[in-house]
Amino acid sequence: MAMSMGLGAASLALPGVTACSTGRRPSFVVALADDLGYGDLGCYGHPFAKTPAIDELAANGIRFLSCYSAGANCSPARAGILTGRHPFRSGIYDWIPRGEDAHLPRDEITIASWLKRHGWATCFVGKWHLAGRMQSKHQSNPGTHGFEHWLATQNDASPRIGAQNFVLNGRLERSLGTGREPEDSAHTVVHEAVRWLETQNERDPDTPVCLFVWFHEPHRPPVTTERFRKLFADQPEPLASYYGSISHMDHAFGELLEAFDTLGYGRDSLVLFTSDNGPTGGLGSSGGLRDDKGSTYEGGIRVPCIARWTGSERAGKITNEPTIGTDVFPTLCELAGIQPPTDRPVDGRSLLPALEGGEIERDRPYFWYHPLHLYALRDGDWKLLADEAFGHVQLYDVRTDPWEKSNLASREPERVARLSNELRSLRAEVEAEGPTWTDWPSVDRLKQRLGPHP
Repeated sequence: MAMSMGLGAASLALPGVTACSTGRRPSFVVALADDLGYGDLGCYGHPFAKTPAIDELAANGIRFLSCYSAGANCSPARAGILTGRHPFRSGIYDWIPRGEDAHLPRDEITIASWLKRHGWATCFVGKWHLAGRMQSKHQSNPGTHGFEHWLATQNDASPRIGAQNFVLNGRLERSLGTGREPEDSAHTVVHEAVRWLETQNERDPDTPVCLFVWFHEPHRPPVTTERFRKLFADQPEPLASYYGSISHMDHAFGELLEAFDTLGYGRDSLVLFTSDNGPTGGLGSSGGLRDDKGSTYEGGIRVPCIARWTGSERAGKITNEPTIGTDVFPTLCELAGIQPPTDRPVDGRSLLPALEGGEIERDRPYFWYHPLHLYALRDGDWKLLADEAFGHVQLYDVRTDPWEKSNLASREPERVARLSNELRSLRAEVEAEGPTWTDWPSVDRLKQRLGPHP
């Protein structure tokens, strides 16, 4: 059976030993960078990036070479991770501007609410970006979606050094930080996460934790402190600040892992680090992949992903198995020993087969869309891109041509026809489920949709 980027109910009938088979329920960390490109880390081949903590995670874990974001930009990618469902099912079609009516619907089941229901302690810190008005009683926030403790911004931290727009469990906090000098947002969110871990461990050390840490870095404009900018003194601005911000995020992430492991949670755990989408054009590195953030070419949706799983014996290995952000939900469910919800489609699949060196069984492809770009679908090694009317179609073998240089559409008319029909069917099914918001995404943005790409 050809491997596909899947839609459909998640399966738990998978071989292998899970962390929960030891008799202890595993803990989880899901860390997310903001606009970090596929090629922006040392362990993914960047020539001068300094990311020792993340590189160490890769040395002790498994590095995914064909991991995809669930969306081509911020909000859709985040919705897919939390729900295990295509973001359009939740009505998250594009990034959500401040003040919009759009938000992750309250009746969506997130992995946090699902694990909390089954006995996990839950915490969220960082960039939420799943509501236009996060503090409105008419919209949702991390607390309404299962996170018992949360410190979040609606979108960016403002300012990025010494931020004054963090909301702590529903209350605006204008002064945060552990030192006398204002700190960058990465250390602010990590220090809150560590405080929560320490408190939780002291209160109830036997309860497993689910901790989501969603960084603001290295989203444009790049901001860092002098300590980390000096690491790239030989680079011009804004590159010095951009890679400095990645390094200070890496440093904060290292502090998080040290605390997590010191408190004993790392003994039975999955730690996952990835990015929400591709890099901002002109700053980050896509690792040579075509295009960047917002694009449905590989550079916009293929992202770095590293998993450290205590049940794996494949430390330091890589996998080319295609994976996607919606796989997080069923993966955590399987490791936790619980079934995913059965009252709605769950589009992801558990990553455990890939963690064990095998293949992930999927029954249908996955598709992407962005209001200013093309529809895209990956089925096995094949990727189709098309405009809305299917008047211009491209086909690539992304296993042998991840750079999408050789359009094979004219040589494969039967494959193009089959995948086009598959895309039409999936699009109709998923979009029919999603809610409609007032004036969002805006008509002007929809009209600006890019036409055919050569």
